[in-house]
Amino acid sequence: FGGYYTTGGSQSVLTDWNEMRRVGATAKAMLVSAAAKKWNISQRRVQILCAENRIEGVLKLGETWAIPDDAEKPRDFRRKEKEE
Repeated sequence: FGGYYTTGGSQSVLTDWNEMRRVGATAKAMLVSAAAKKWNISQRRVQILCAENRIEGVLKLGETWAIPDDAEKPRDFRRKEKEE
């Protein structure tokens, strides 16, 4: 075969772990538009909830938010409950 071959000292998982996590999360995630439709709220509101870290398991990939497909809609504390 000739030449020099290396496995990188089996460092691929160690060095690429975060990237593999991101790829896996993206594969099993919905985007902002899908979450907005599912939860019946605006895309902007979903982006705000992501930025405020109010959605469990959310990841920011570049300019895109990856939201776990089983994520629950966060409670909206902006609305005041009517007092009786």
